[in-house]
Amino acid sequence: MTMFSKARWIWLDYITPWAATGEFRHDRVVGLKPSEKNRFGLFRKSFTLPGAVESATLDITVDGRYEVFVNGRYVGRGIYRCNKHNWYYDEYDIALFLHEGKNVICVVAHFFGERMSWYEPMPHGGIAGRGIGKGGLFFQADVQTTSGSMAIPSDATTRAHPCDAWQQDAILMHVGLPFVEIFDARRFPWSWLDLDFNDSGPEWGHVVELHLNDILPELVPCDIPRLVERKKRALGIICTGIIQEYFDDDDIRDSLSDPASDPIDFFVQMGKSTYKSTNGSLAATWAKGEPVLLELGNEPRGIVLDMGGEVTGFAYIDVVASEPGTILDLAWGEKLDPSKGNTMPLVHAFKEKYGSRYICRQGENVHRLFHWFGFRYIQVNIKGRGTLTIRDLGTVMYNYPVEQVGSFSCNDGRITRLYEACARTMRNCMHDGYEDCPSREQRQWIGDAYVEILANFAVFGDIALAKKLIKQCAQSQRGDGLTEMCCPGDHEIHGLLIHDYCLYWMNIVYQYYWYTGDTSIIESMMPSMLKAIGWFTKHVDPVTGLARNLPNWTFIDWSANDKWGACCPLNAHLYITVKQLAEMGRLVGWDKAVANLDGIADGIAKGINQYLWDEQRGAYIDAVEVDGKGVVTRRSKKVTFHANALAILHGIAPDERITRVVAAVFDRPYKDLYVQNAGVVWRGITAPRLDEEKHVIAAEPFFFHHVNQALAKVGKHDIIARFLKDGWCKMLDLGATTIWETWGDSGSLCHAWSTTPAHDIARHCLGVRVARPGAAEVLVAPALMGMSWAEGTVPTAKGPVMVRWRYEEHRRSFVLDVSAPAGVKVSCNPPAIDGHHCISESRDTPEQGFTMKVTFVFT
Repeated sequence: MTMFSKARWIWLDYITPWAATGEFRHDRVVGLKPSEKNRFGLFRKSFTLPGAVESATLDITVDGRYEVFVNGRYVGRGIYRCNKHNWYYDEYDIALFLHEGKNVICVVAHFFGERMSWYEPMPHGGIAGRGIGKGGLFFQADVQTTSGSMAIPSDATTRAHPCDAWQQDAILMHVGLPFVEIFDARRFPWSWLDLDFNDSGPEWGHVVELHLNDILPELVPCDIPRLVERKKRALGIICTGIIQEYFDDDDIRDSLSDPASDPIDFFVQMGKSTYKSTNGSLAATWAKGEPVLLELGNEPRGIVLDMGGEVTGFAYIDVVASEPGTILDLAWGEKLDPSKGNTMPLVHAFKEKYGSRYICRQGENVHRLFHWFGFRYIQVNIKGRGTLTIRDLGTVMYNYPVEQVGSFSCNDGRITRLYEACARTMRNCMHDGYEDCPSREQRQWIGDAYVEILANFAVFGDIALAKKLIKQCAQSQRGDGLTEMCCPGDHEIHGLLIHDYCLYWMNIVYQYYWYTGDTSIIESMMPSMLKAIGWFTKHVDPVTGLARNLPNWTFIDWSANDKWGACCPLNAHLYITVKQLAEMGRLVGWDKAVANLDGIADGIAKGINQYLWDEQRGAYIDAVEVDGKGVVTRRSKKVTFHANALAILHGIAPDERITRVVAAVFDRPYKDLYVQNAGVVWRGITAPRLDEEKHVIAAEPFFFHHVNQALAKVGKHDIIARFLKDGWCKMLDLGATTIWETWGDSGSLCHAWSTTPAHDIARHCLGVRVARPGAAEVLVAPALMGMSWAEGTVPTAKGPVMVRWRYEEHRRSFVLDVSAPAGVKVSCNPPAIDGHHCISESRDTPEQGFTMKVTFVFT
């Protein structure tokens, strides 16, 4: 590739060849050794520029992750999550970092040797050579000076140091998350970024060129903007004091020698320990922005800090240690532990290691973790002698660079706060992919991303991250047609997949097209989507028209659904996906390829209405089994929000059934509902135990996206508002700053699959919806949802649409102000107001800042 015309793949010289000899023999293959995993390397490339710099770019990639510096200045980090066969490289403009004369490029590179939730190991290049796949760094700077052009490549002349300041044999924090970072500052060459640093010694002579011959990875340019970093100091101190350690030295020694016991490490000690005594005086010092001085002694000191809300980023410390060897043990979490008087973060010390250790050098210690995490609270336990001055501690915030175009406010302050909490949650779950949560997993689950992308369209209006997901999901497609349920990353460790998440991938393509108007994404995805839908249609029973007994995992939701046999929610989901694919196929001229899809969809709808309708309960049931003659052999007794919402939303339920379904399923008192994860939101309000013949199973926050769209379709916005207030707003009433994974608080407390309220508020309360793909036409049709006024902005592909409305009940008038971008056709519909009908519509001169003013008068 021309951008790396002279560069060579390099790595530290500890790596072993992939084969013990040059001959191809299976018994000579050398796999990854423990000593080759979790390795950090420091790389320096010095060079001299003969003239003033006119332009300069740096292209860089790594098998793992990197930080790059030029002349001591931080440039950036990468690479972002990518498919192992479509490997990212990053490009930086570094002209302002360079100068005539001597310069240096410095790189910290980390090789995992393990799959991560966002990292797929690079395939190695050559069974007989060193190859890649055991670590690798590849970069080239191309500089134009007043004296000519020159290339500065990675090659054997690069100086490399296999830095052991990071403990190499650390354990993983959690399945799919990186190794616990244990960093000894006494072993780190702190001046290595300096231009005049002496790297001529043998400790820096550990580079090797990887002999790839003609076997090269496919390198593609990163196609999303660079993530932004911003330093944020911890807001306040929760507690400080002397730590009462839980385990003594004998306990720890015995745990390490007894194979039947769980090893006790520093994190377990932190998680089990409590405060022996507390000191509240330091909180005021911290609040004034002043350094905190700690006198150290025989017992460890503890301090717990609050970031003020959920954050995502790199925890950092800025301390001064009077003695070398002072140890700072860190743990972080999303909430405080009530069993410890809410003085320490709640951690599950034996199974999750959300923490790190830092061993100080004498004097100044400024350090941030190499990998980012999501949390709210940071606990620091300190052991040592002398004093430790904490000058600063917090997080270098790390987020996808989106501006919040969308806005919302109304007369109900709880709903206004809910919208903002959803926006914060989304921002915390948008990095180099759409994560389910920034704390526990950081995986890009495709079904989760469906809701996240729609919420993003309503609040941020970004399309690059969605397009990246669409492409990378297609890259994960298996030979049988299914795509992985989370990708790119460690999907292989699960050993199965969620097939309904493959359907969500095709739904995302459809929604992306409607938002952007871009048919090219359909054209590029059509072969893959047809292959995927073929996997589903081969499971359709010709007798019933329904897909049944699908292998793998039918997810639907974290609810107590029946998913066996012919599953109603799954079939309804398949129905709309087939319909959308047929529509997309005709848009791009694939008429023949999609000609059979409408018939398949009609068969699914007919099968749902014939086999999954329960006349006695006036609702659709979850599942049914039918023999080869069309005779029902087993029927589910469960009536759920899921089956009935999709039947209404996708137009499967006949009109005469819809009123019955709403009354039987959604418009019920809470005592008739069963919530799988009732937690603190619904406990004591809904049914404590499920009676399948009596209760209706309610959706968790994720699937409520579909429930709310179904309710909006039939004009039941009052029910939407009721669940927003009694469900999501209750999280905020309980102190949440972001939206939870489930109605209980035992899962992730920052989970973007639950952010449908942001979408629903924009689409239904403000009433802005795209009427033609790409927002060539926009319909504004607000719903009161129990409010008397609302205003806000909704991004579209053509620009933001601003809406302001107020309802004056005593006058029976609804005044609507709209501002839309030039060239966008806008139509307005009056709201549905129970018991009243719109009798007149008038248009007035719009106020400043608006392009349209409409007044609707009701009986």
